[in-house]
Amino acid sequence: MHLVHVLTSLEYGGVESFALRLLHRLDPKQFRSSIVMTTPEQGKRFEDFVAQVQLPVHQCHYQYQRRIRFVWSLSRTLRQLQADVVIAYAFGNHAMVAMACWLAGVPRNYVRVAGDPNRHYQKSWRLTNLARPFCTGEIAVSEATALMLRQKMGLPTERVHTIVNGCEVEEIEAQVRRYRALRTPCNALQLLMISRMDDAKDHETLLSALAGLRQAGLAVELTLAGDGPSRSSHEALARALGISEVVRFLGNCSNIPEQLSKADILIHSTRTEGLPNVLLEAMAGRVPIIASDIPPCREVLDHGRCGLLFQKENMQHLMQTIQYLHNHPPLQQELAMAAFQRVQQKYHVQRMVEQYAHLLQFGTVE
Repeated sequence: MHLVHVLTSLEYGGVESFALRLLHRLDPKQFRSSIVMTTPEQGKRFEDFVAQVQLPVHQCHYQYQRRIRFVWSLSRTLRQLQADVVIAYAFGNHAMVAMACWLAGVPRNYVRVAGDPNRHYQKSWRLTNLARPFCTGEIAVSEATALMLRQKMGLPTERVHTIVNGCEVEEIEAQVRRYRALRTPCNALQLLMISRMDDAKDHETLLSALAGLRQAGLAVELTLAGDGPSRSSHEALARALGISEVVRFLGNCSNIPEQLSKADILIHSTRTEGLPNVLLEAMAGRVPIIASDIPPCREVLDHGRCGLLFQKENMQHLMQTIQYLHNHPPLQQELAMAAFQRVQQKYHVQRMVEQYAHLLQFGTVE
């Protein structure tokens, strides 16, 4: 079976890492894979991605003013590749990918829904229903996302397949443990947030909470890994709050286990999500977690049994939650252990890959 992955951009690290997981772990005796990029990519990040996938990357660039031309061009590419099944990685724009699949005679195509479909509700609803006659089905990365697709986008239950994200649990745990053994002791509480910097995330609440904790006398420092269009405004906010000297902006970070090993608590302050991979990685690394109380985070953390939740965009509640967890070391260990057991059982990469293989072969999830 020839599987074609249609990716839009490498700016979203979760998409890139997921594609690599699937490419490397699907049985090559059952699946032959190809990649199509719909945005012009260049530079070291693209070169690293090509080196890791070890496959030719076909270019078929999307331009808003030339959407019809894009559909025809992509259909020719898919026809030349003799695709049996296609996974589109951009919900919304998948309408054009689905049309191209229909023109090319591709038997089945799916869209992976990795973000909150309600974020741009009207646009998402229009494009979802435009795609329905041409798209075989939607793959939701969490139960919360699947529920939104059914209730808000109006998709029939039989169309929506839930395959939760997975991570390399044992590999991450071993790497974090190795790096942690080399960690230099530090008197300050070390907070870490790993996330793209855009309006979907909520770095502002975390930075404000950090300033409040410092004013309250707590020795605390923050590392921010990730990049994006909001980075300059976050740096300006840190300066305005007088906390620049205790906030490190790392930019894009490839070695997540190393950063996890340096953290006492992982913070995930966000407004919207599909399913945050960083929570799974922190759970595998046995790092205590505090996350915004939104449905996907609640789902991953088992309603607070595997990590603490704070009211979204509530700086005071985040401060209180950080102080509480910092002051209760046994709770940190209890949460980390529960989280590790949960990620092993529910979010293991092998489980995820087996479910994708079953869907791609038989059209259903086991």
